Amino acid sequence: NIILDWLIAGGFVGLILYLSIIISTIYLLWRRFSATVFEKSVISGLIIGYCIHNMFVFDHVVSYLWLGLILAYIHSQSSSEWVFMQKSISSRISYAIVAVVLICAPFTVYTINHDGYVAARDVIGAVQLFNKDETGKIFYKYPRGLEENLDIYKRVIELNTFGNAEIRTRLMTSIGEILNIQNIPTDVQQTFLTYAIDQANVAREEAPGDARYPYLLASALLQSGQYDKALSLVNEAISFGEQRQIFYFLRARIYVAQGDKVNAVESAKFAYELAPQFDSAWIQYA
Repeated sequence: NIILDWLIAGGFVGLILYLSIIISTIYLLWRRFSATVFEKSVISGLIIGYCIHNMFVFDHVVSYLWLGLILAYIHSQSSSEWVFMQKSISSRISYAIVAVVLICAPFTVYTINHDGYVAARDVIGAVQLFNKDETGKIFYKYPRGLEENLDIYKRVIELNTFGNAEIRTRLMTSIGEILNIQNIPTDVQQTFLTYAIDQANVAREEAPGDARYPYLLASALLQSGQYDKALSLVNEAISFGEQRQIFYFLRARIYVAQGDKVNAVESAKFAYELAPQFDSAWIQYA
C-alpha cells in the first residue's frame, strides 16, 4: 500500500507531500486545463485508477512512467503557469549560483553516491558462491574460493554505507548456505561464521529492536551446533513481539536438535495456530 509506505517512510509530512501531487494535478486539470468536460473526466478516471492501484502495490518504473506522462500532459495543456513562489534575482547572482552548482555538483554526487554504488555492485558478487559450466559441473566463482567472497563482504561493509543492514543480512544468508556445503575446510567455515557472528552482533547493537538479526544468527548457530546460543537468540527475536511463524518453526527445530520433543511440538503447534491456512505450518506441526 503506497499510502502506508509513504506514511512509514516520510511520516505525515511525507504523506501530505505525496498526496499534494495528486491534489494539485486534479486542481490543474479542472481549473486550468483547456479541454472538454468529457476529456477531463477520462483523465480523472485514469488518475483515480492510479490511486486505487496504489492502495495494493508499491510504485515501480512502469507506474512512474505512466504518472509522469499524465502529469506532463496536464501541465503542457494548462492555460497558465501556477506560480507558488517567485522571487526575482539579478543576472550576476544567477550566474554565481550556476557556477557554484557546476563546481560543487560533481564532487557532491561522487561523495554521496560513490561508496553506495560500489557496495551495491560488489555485494552482488559476494553472494555468488558458485558457478556452473555447460556440463553441469559446479565450481567456486572465484579463484581463491570462499575466502574471496569473505574478502568482498569485508570490503563493502567497511565502506559503511546506508546499505550495511542489507549487506549483513546477505552475509547471514550466505552463512546458512556455506554451512550446508560438504568437503569445505573447517577453518574456512569457521572464519566465515566468526565474521558473520561479529557483524550480526554489530547490527543488533545498531538496531536493537530489529528481530531480523537475532533470527538469522540463531539459524546459523543452529547449523553450526551451538544450540543453547541459538535458542537464546530466537527467544530474543520472539520477545520483540514479532508473531512470525518462521521464528517458532526455528525454535522447534532447535528443540528437536536438543532432544526436547515436548517443547518442539508446543512451538510448532503455536506457529500453526498463528495462521492455520499456511500449508507449510500444518505440515511442520504434523
